[in-house]
Amino acid sequence: MDGNFGVSFDERFSHADTVIYLQPSVWLCMLRQILRALKLLPGISRPAGCKERFNSQLFWYTLKFEDAHGRLIEKKMREEFPHLNFFKSNSCKRVVKELVVS
Repeated sequence: MDGNFGVSFDERFSHADTVIYLQPSVWLCMLRQILRALKLLPGISRPAGCKERFNSQLFWYTLKFEDAHGRLIEKKMREEFPHLNFFKSNSCKRVVKELVVS
């Protein structure tokens, strides 16, 4: 599952046994936005007619996300769904390694 849509937590988490909460560095996310806008990030493909551009609103949303939303999302997940295995990391590789060891 992907997304931070709290209104659907109940429905989605009732079918889950594990939550993987990826929280990459905000600076890395912002850098990637800039590189994508400058077309310096290889491997990113866009549908025909969908031009990459810098979005200042998304940039500021990314910068403020953890303080404005991230902590509340994590708190709600942990408090309202204590039966779920919860993995939090800033690295996909670390999560995979942790899950393989478990």
